[in-house]
Amino acid sequence: MSNNQVKYQIKPGSVNGIPTYINHESDFGAHLGFNTESQFIAANLKANDGREFGIMLHMGFINPKKVPLMKKAPYPLMGNIVSMIDFTNNEYIAKETAFTRPSQFSYEFSDLNLKSPISYLRREGNKFFAGTDLPDNRGHIDLEMQLAGPIMFNCATGAFPFLNDEVLAYQFSVPTLTSTGTLTLDGKKYQVSGDVWLDRQWGDLSKDALANHHQWQWMNLNLSNGYRISVWDVTVNNGKENAWATIISPDGVHTVVDVVPFNEDADKFFTSTETGQVYPTKWTIRMPSIDSEFNVEVRGTQKQEIVSKVKQDKYEGSCTFDGTFKGEHVTGFNYVELVGNFQPELN
Repeated sequence: MSNNQVKYQIKPGSVNGIPTYINHESDFGAHLGFNTESQFIAANLKANDGREFGIMLHMGFINPKKVPLMKKAPYPLMGNIVSMIDFTNNEYIAKETAFTRPSQFSYEFSDLNLKSPISYLRREGNKFFAGTDLPDNRGHIDLEMQLAGPIMFNCATGAFPFLNDEVLAYQFSVPTLTSTGTLTLDGKKYQVSGDVWLDRQWGDLSKDALANHHQWQWMNLNLSNGYRISVWDVTVNNGKENAWATIISPDGVHTVVDVVPFNEDADKFFTSTETGQVYPTKWTIRMPSIDSEFNVEVRGTQKQEIVSKVKQDKYEGSCTFDGTFKGEHVTGFNYVELVGNFQPELN
């Protein structure tokens, strides 16, 4: 085992376990004193007629000056990102919308309860509810989600040095949710069901992030054996790089391991005609210390980019994978998030 690799074989937050930065009950709500708050769900759904869909909803707050406007409204901007891929028809739609008047959106400090003119996301105990209008006035989706597995604390503690170690990033996930709901698409209503991963992050923006001198690559691997893996690879100024995975078993045991940098095994690059960004769409994700390797590839069209009005272009791609986990064959699905500078000179 390398000196910078740690394996945790205990449940975070247990009586005698690893101390964490996060209380997952109270930390679903918003926090004072941070630049950003992020709430993200990624759903893999099947309709009653057999059609398959991927849905991604991201609701985030931004306060670039870190100056609370008032005690109950420290964030002057909310951003919504919505994407849908229809795997059956190989069609992708996406849109980013910014709401700049506090009267347009709401949130709570005590729990997860977000609303915007087009989307909502809230928690009621072990149930979660989400809904959003689809891009291009194509329709609407509402989901009811039930907790079906343990909470994941990234890096086992729920926080890690981020972006040149200038800031701490806070992250926990609800990686195993079962869902049912309705999808209205082009005037036709479908009953849908499937698996959902909910991610909760907050923290401050670093100088490198603001200058777009970074790349971060993230995946949420949903394994067929019930394990869930959050995989990060963060590079700053084309130099300092950290790549690691947080693994959670079905009974909540966390393991944290090193990962071979994504770009060593990246392939099938997609060049955006709108932004000039060059994104990989196929990877081999390798974790040698636990005899694990995953062949990940974007499913459906390669064109799954979010073109941003605020120059924060990103790639949010729905993927499938197969491979080995601790020497045993597994399959699964995930999203990949590629954020930052993916211009050709950095690839």
